[in-house]
Amino acid sequence: MLKRSGAGKGDVLYVTGTLGDSRAGWEIRRHRKVGPPLRGDRDTRYLLKRHIRPTARLAESRTLAGSGVASSAIDLSDGLAGDLRHICEESSVGAVLDVRRLPVSHSLVSYAHAERKDPLDYALLGGEDYELLFTVPVKRISQVEALIHRGQLCATPIGRMTAPREGLRIITAGGKTGPLRVRGYEHHVGTNGRWS
Repeated sequence: MLKRSGAGKGDVLYVTGTLGDSRAGWEIRRHRKVGPPLRGDRDTRYLLKRHIRPTARLAESRTLAGSGVASSAIDLSDGLAGDLRHICEESSVGAVLDVRRLPVSHSLVSYAHAERKDPLDYALLGGEDYELLFTVPVKRISQVEALIHRGQLCATPIGRMTAPREGLRIITAGGKTGPLRVRGYEHHVGTNGRWS
């Protein structure tokens, strides 16, 4: 069993899949109200599907638990920033995220640009993607990379765990390091979901 409490300083932070798609899908659904799936726009259909039927990463979680490579893990229901905070609190560590490494789908990038928004905001703060966020000790990195290479795990390294006194930090697209301000996320129900 993988818990939130096993991460250690120096562990590398990985995430499965792509981030922010569900939040974009929720926005699309909210703006067009409830109705049948749209037929014309492949990106729109993809984002709606990622919101309505998120992918359960059961195979990946079994791989991680069975191989023993991960030191901690959590599914992303509260958004990357919020759930990373949970791992840090439970494991008594800090973390630094590199936003240049965050995996986002082409569909999300297209949607965000059309809305004149930053896709990284969706990746950091959007909830209900249900991807896996997990940490790996440095001595196990080669094993994780081998799993990725063999197609047994689709994951991206996005940061590392640090000393607890360093708190949550972020490396920006411009390469500067600063504090990661974690905003709360409320799970959306119907059309009442909102950022807080």
